[in-house]
Amino acid sequence: MAIRERKVNQKNRVLDEWFSVQNMVGIVCVALSLIWIFYYNMNKEGLLSSDMSSELVLANLLSKENALLSNKWIYSTELRVVNTQVVYSILFHFFSDWSLVRALGNLIMLIGLVISGCFMLYMVGINKKNILFTVSFLIMPFSAYQYLIILVGAYYIPHLTISFLIVGCFYGIINKKPITNICFAGGGISLRCSRTWWNTIFSNRIYSIIGCMYMGMAY
Repeated sequence: MAIRERKVNQKNRVLDEWFSVQNMVGIVCVALSLIWIFYYNMNKEGLLSSDMSSELVLANLLSKENALLSNKWIYSTELRVVNTQVVYSILFHFFSDWSLVRALGNLIMLIGLVISGCFMLYMVGINKKNILFTVSFLIMPFSAYQYLIILVGAYYIPHLTISFLIVGCFYGIINKKPITNICFAGGGISLRCSRTWWNTIFSNRIYSIIGCMYMGMAY
């Protein structure tokens, strides 16, 4: 009985942490933002630029070829495999309405961004009572550029999502958390982004080691 009561108390404590007042506010903000962004994408067709529409054109081509890459498409600057067109191309198998594909695709990617943000904050060690509230700031429109480029245009959402996963895994390995026995490969987005992540992580690590050595010699 004591073991069962302890498990029940532990479960209740976890629920109280995740469903705190702050997190409830965060969930409401996330839900309202997602609903508004979906509605905006469905009703603002004239907003699409050549960059936004090209992602849909590529996705439609990939869905017809059932492929991740195509030799019938001239890629602009980088050969990006894991990007927005992956989600769009899957949706094109089920829907023919391009506006709906874009709206649903953006919705799915934003939900993935929120989940990856929660994962990173959890691995870093942020109090569970504040995780969902903190992540809600990722998809709330605080500026015109952030709203149009990230929330509506869906630019850099895969980059941010995989960045959060990599940082979360990095902290998970440091803290020896079993969930990070998975290796996330972020090089599929682009070589430049992958290089940026790992150069930043390792350069900061080297800087910390040198700093510790200097402080040790100083004392």
